[in-house]
Parts: sequence; structure tokens; C-alpha cells
Amino acid sequence: MLKRTHFLTTPLIVIFMFSFIQYSCETDKEIPELALYQLTIKVIPENTGKVFGAGNYREGDQINLTAVANNGYQFKNWLDDAGNELSGYVYLDYTMPDGNMTLTAHFAINPDYEQPAGTVTDIDGNEYATVIIGDQEWMAENLKTTRYADGTVIPMLEYDDDWEGTDEGGYNIYPHTIVADIDSEADILQAYGLLYNWYVVVDDRNICPEGWHVPSEDDWKKLEKYLQINHLHGGSLKGTRTEPDDHPRWGYPNADATNETGFSAYPGGIRQMNGDFRLQGENAFFWTSTISTGLPDTDFPEEFSDDVKNSRANPGRKETKPEMAYFRTLYTQNAELHLMNLDKQTEMSIRCIRTRTVKKY
Repeated sequence: MLKRTHFLTTPLIVIFMFSFIQYSCETDKEIPELALYQLTIKVIPENTGKVFGAGNYREGDQINLTAVANNGYQFKNWLDDAGNELSGYVYLDYTMPDGNMTLTAHFAINPDYEQPAGTVTDIDGNEYATVIIGDQEWMAENLKTTRYADGTVIPMLEYDDDWEGTDEGGYNIYPHTIVADIDSEADILQAYGLLYNWYVVVDDRNICPEGWHVPSEDDWKKLEKYLQINHLHGGSLKGTRTEPDDHPRWGYPNADATNETGFSAYPGGIRQMNGDFRLQGENAFFWTSTISTGLPDTDFPEEFSDDVKNSRANPGRKETKPEMAYFRTLYTQNAELHLMNLDKQTEMSIRCIRTRTVKKY
């Protein structure tokens, strides 16, 4: 009986072994892999948001893409490599095609963003403290950049026969050799910034960092109104350091300076139409972007120096003066914020203001 059982199971063992060998040979055959393609995601404008999901994928893979806006911006849409909109939602389920692909995540300025005061950086990498006054945010330091926001270099203008008639944007730096207790050009730059002519102010390439602009006369009027409502005066815009304090500083007496607003104005001086550098320590001059149509006063304030009084301003005239533009100035002898006008070739300081209003008071 046992011998008979052994005889019957032998064929089954042989059949099983044959099937196993055949299956092993089939599974050892190489299965071709699908090609990998690269998915690239660009962000426009640069540094306005972050994206997740880029990488290498096979045709037909389902990819979950995510776009996250940086502070001050909002997501707008996804675009394909031809610029066609794929979706307006931050999440996108994307199917990988049979080739490399570049998508774009498009962001835009968020007008409702509540931006806290802090810092802003220009195209040259200079970082500036900022301050919120009312619903405006201002730089709390004078501009130092030597390039427009698009990277174009601004020329440093030398005085020559063509300088007075130029309509080209340019800058200069107040000579450190005529400023007490300043040892180098770098020290002047750090303390008081550069001096710019008016043509820089209105150049479409923008002298201020992205999202900022040179204030118009209306911007300055809004600041003035805020000061009036809060029973403040121009002294609340003036830094309190006074000679012999370290630079930046005002010359004596720096009347009624409190800097209650945090604006921290310091007197960088001016380069006049004849090429002379004047009034560092006495006056802080700031361009507006507004062309002069005349001034309401009949004369300069008595305390202003002859250098300013004789600088071709036209107090009292009402007709448009296309060769002149408005500027604002603070003076060491008083606490007034003065409105004046000078030729556009004159070089003075610039303070930038954030383009959108802020809601933090």
C-alpha cells in the first residue's frame, strides 16, 4: 500500500518543479522603465511666493502642486509654458505630460496686507529702518542706492558745462572733507545717504525698492495733516542727536527736535545749481515727485540762510515752472516743515514711502 502511494505522487512532483522553473524564468525577464521628465515651477514676480511639487516624474503621474504667497502678496494663477491659465486656486492637480515642462505660479501685491513697520532693502542690498506714521509707512533713513530697481546703474554726475542743463538722472555724495568728525566717504554714505537730482525721482525704472515710491506733494500733505491732528510739529520728524553727538546729527541748536514720529530726519545738505555743496548739518532736504506750480508764501522764512534764499526758488509765483519741482525741508533753527521749490538739477536727499497704505496705527 505504501509503495503504491509513492508511485502515484512522483508525476505530481515533476509537474510542480517544471512549473516553478518556468515561472522563475518568466519573472527574471527585464521590465522596461518609463522615462523620467522634469517639472520646473517658476515664481513671478521673483521672491513673491513659494511653490511645492517640482521634480522628476513619469508620463501620466498625478502631481499635487501648491503655491504659498509671501507676506504682502497673494496668489493669482497657475500658467502653462505658453502662458495659458491652468487654475486660479493655490492647489493644482497636474498630470505629467510626455516631456519636460515648466509651469509658472503668478503672484500679485495684496492691497489688504497689514504690513508691520520694520525694514526694507534696496536693489544694492542696503537695509533701511521704516516707520509707520498714521496710515503711511516711510523710510526712517535717507536713500543710498546707486541703481534703479531694475538694476540699471545711476550715473554719478560731475560738474561741467553740461551739468546745469542735464535731464538725466544722477547722484552725488556730500564731500566728507568738509564735514567735521567724518573721516571717509563711506561714513557720509552711512550717516546721510546720497544726494539725487529730480530726474532720478520720476524715472520709470524707480529709484525706490519694489512696492515703494518717492512721495508726491500730496503724500507730504497727508503727513502734515496727521501731525496737525495729533498736535505735532516738524520737530517731531527731526532726529534728536545734536553736535557734538556722533553722526548723523544736527548742528546746534536743533530747535524743538523730539522725533516723536520716529521719522529721524537728519541734515544731509544739498548740491546747488552752481555745483557747490551746502548746508550739511543745517538743513534736511527731501524731493517730492511733484512739479512746482509756485509757492503761496511771499518770502523765505527769515531764519533761512542766504544760500537757500538765493538758490533760484520762486516764492509767491503762481504760474507753472516746468524746470522746478517741490521739495520739503527741515531746519536746525526751528520746528517747521517747509515747502519750497528748486531747479530739477539740484541734488538732495530722498525718503521713499510704501505704495500701499497700511492699517496698523
